[in-house]
Amino acid sequence: MDFRRISLLYITGFCFLFFSCESEKICEQSTVSTLNAGFYSFQDSIPEAALIDSFTVYGIGRADSLIYDQANSVGSFDLPLSHFVDTAGFVLTLGTETDTIRFLYSRELHLISMECGFTTYYYIESIDNTSNVIDSVSVVNEKVTNGDYENIKIYL
Repeated sequence: MDFRRISLLYITGFCFLFFSCESEKICEQSTVSTLNAGFYSFQDSIPEAALIDSFTVYGIGRADSLIYDQANSVGSFDLPLSHFVDTAGFVLTLGTETDTIRFLYSRELHLISMECGFTTYYYIESIDNTSNVIDSVSVVNEKVTNGDYENIKIYL
């Protein structure tokens, strides 16, 4: 065989290898589902978005694992829910006052895609809270997904 045939054979083989490989698809979607909450206060009997200064959140019984630590100008925030149990509780410190909030929910495993894998969706069943600063809590969207939808409104 001469040099041209060998070169042509190598180039053809390289082209087959190059074009036979499929590029890996990258997951561009979030796989984390968090409960999205917003603060509201009443102005002339109309609820309006509110901002909280010196906002701290941690799990009940988990003071060493802060989710927010004296954050300022907080109007909305995310809370992680457990993949393993159907309840979650949090301590919220708003300024100098402290309240607790507990969620009861059901869980559902959800396939996002072959590239992204699975995530857990949650369905809020009930909410219990103390009322030192929090006036009430309402469920806006009971389905907690990996989207940016507000799930609960916390009225102060």
